[in-house]
Amino acid sequence: MLTPQMNQEIIQKAKKGGVLIVVGATGSGKSTGIPQALLSTTNDLITVTQPRRVAAISLASHVKRVITCVPGDKVGHKVRFSDTTNKNTRLRYVTDGILLKELQEEAKLSTVVVDEVHERSIRTDILLGLLKKRINGIRLVLMSATADVNMLTEYFAKDGIPVSHCEIPSQKHDVRIKYLPKKSSDYIQLAYDTIKKIIKDAKTERESTNKSKNNENSRNAKPSTGRQNNSKCSAPKSLESRKKKTPFLGASSAEGMDEIDCLFSGVSLNSYNPVQEKNDVFTSGTILVFLSGLEDIEDLYKMLEVHSGIELLKLHSSLPDKEQQLIFTQRQKSIRVILSTNIAETSLTIEDVKWVVDAGVQKTNLSKEGVDTLGIIKISKSAAKQRSGRAGRVGPGVCYRLYTEEAYNGLQENNIPEILRADISSVTLSLIALDADPEKFDFLESPGENSILSALSELFILGLISDKKKITALGKEVSKLPLSPSLGKFLIHGKSLGAGCSAAAVCSLLSGERISLFPKDIDTSSIISVHESPTKCSDLSLYASVFFTYFKYSPRLRKDFCQSLKISQQEMKNSENIYRQLLSLMKIESNAVDEETEKEETGYGCTPLKKNTADKLHAAASAGFLIRVAEAKGNGYVHMYSERMVYIHPSSVMFARREGLVSFIITSETAKPYILHVFPYTPNILMADGGIVL
Repeated sequence: MLTPQMNQEIIQKAKKGGVLIVVGATGSGKSTGIPQALLSTTNDLITVTQPRRVAAISLASHVKRVITCVPGDKVGHKVRFSDTTNKNTRLRYVTDGILLKELQEEAKLSTVVVDEVHERSIRTDILLGLLKKRINGIRLVLMSATADVNMLTEYFAKDGIPVSHCEIPSQKHDVRIKYLPKKSSDYIQLAYDTIKKIIKDAKTERESTNKSKNNENSRNAKPSTGRQNNSKCSAPKSLESRKKKTPFLGASSAEGMDEIDCLFSGVSLNSYNPVQEKNDVFTSGTILVFLSGLEDIEDLYKMLEVHSGIELLKLHSSLPDKEQQLIFTQRQKSIRVILSTNIAETSLTIEDVKWVVDAGVQKTNLSKEGVDTLGIIKISKSAAKQRSGRAGRVGPGVCYRLYTEEAYNGLQENNIPEILRADISSVTLSLIALDADPEKFDFLESPGENSILSALSELFILGLISDKKKITALGKEVSKLPLSPSLGKFLIHGKSLGAGCSAAAVCSLLSGERISLFPKDIDTSSIISVHESPTKCSDLSLYASVFFTYFKYSPRLRKDFCQSLKISQQEMKNSENIYRQLLSLMKIESNAVDEETEKEETGYGCTPLKKNTADKLHAAASAGFLIRVAEAKGNGYVHMYSERMVYIHPSSVMFARREGLVSFIITSETAKPYILHVFPYTPNILMADGGIVL
């Protein structure tokens, strides 16, 4: 753990200039302690970057509580759509994307702390290259949760930049690792059964402990002068004999429970130093469950929410900030269950985690032939270790890996850096906005020539850069928006065509993780506007219609509306905040929505878009997603850019329709290569000023 002596060592090394690399396990205190220590060395602004907004917000909140200051006064955060900093701020936590945007505006920096560099987010990698160029004017501290920092050291040292190191000793408790005895494909059901088993055993242990205490109190009590009770206290029963009297949370498959019994074999809930831990280590605590993404979280949440004996929370990047911060509040019940994406692997220190349930998968963005693709992939050994380590923060714990030990041994050692697998068009545009040549940029690890050329080609097709790799006027506008290049162009053209509110609504809804707005069992055809012709309605016009309908209701009715459509009110709240920010950035009047929608209602009381608004929305989106056009062929479509066969996702309102040409926003690699957020390709529409959207 970070000590005052180590703080002094870090301060002294940071003062020498160059680059300081600090290695410390998650929970060592480096993310909050080191920035506070640096505060005493300068009156200038200290900037700490995080790859995730929830980490930036929670860390800033923690430091504010420690030094007792109001938001923005000395300590604040700045993330997309939320800024609590002001002129008095001396320490701020920001996302790496925010700092990247600020560098485009030639922001003045003094001390920069880049946290979680081991995660190798694409923006962090780019930041390192940009900060390396400015190293003579700043103090740079890099912080990592893993000890392998040779690549970082060599990256700076090769150009003669002095690099010093400091390692914070870890202080972790024993974590027992348990594996499945055989392969299983249904990890959601396995996770559900595992959680039930944990809760059942914890409840049994609490009852046993309470009974033992009651028996001890009875023996120590003075004899009664009245008639004695002839009944005898029964001896504590074994766990097996108590099974029938301690029900699970619900029914489960026999096969699943056979696997769970094997998973739990050899794990005694009271086996870790019972004297030191006072016999109650596993009678209460937090269960942290790692799942692949938002859909998994929603599915498992619905399975668990009917049971009142647990405190159930979600954790993913699409949650509103206030909802995300609930995981840091004091536990209200004996057992808290947190259903999380890989957002909880690092950055966040969640106290009181006794159990980790690891599905061994994560959802990630991949780039295939210039198209963003959402796919579920296996995690790495490094990620598996990070996940299991969450159970050993405050005491001994157990990690239940819902895969076999053989499967673990076959995992790759580390995650593939994002820059080697994801679309780099956004950061490529940022580099060009900074007058940097992406083909000559000093990357920590180059994404490769093909990836760079693909990004340049897409930006050129969109009209954001010239053939000489110079940013255009449109490109400058897009680069300032907190959106991808395609969404940014879509929003700008939406405003130009008179569909700015509708475009902003769609962009705000597509900023989250969910691949589909609606669950599978909702008949979206009943929501579709009767004012649109059947050949014009689309996923995008439906999203905008639902979004505007949500707005018109009171808070209580908004809840009812979301329940009727089985959509998340939390996500709608988050999208509402993003929508208002986008209107502000684009200088769009909020009452302009009245010009874009009809007054009559359709199914579920939805407010439809006017027909010409839907046409404009599709035209603007077609302009933004020029390389994502597919032509009908057979029972599917051919993506014209990559010549791959793709299929409309069943959740789309266009699933049962047949169009000659369709556009889409992302693909999802599941049973088939599906396209999502589909709309009719609508080119060459006249703009108000006589120009043409291409």
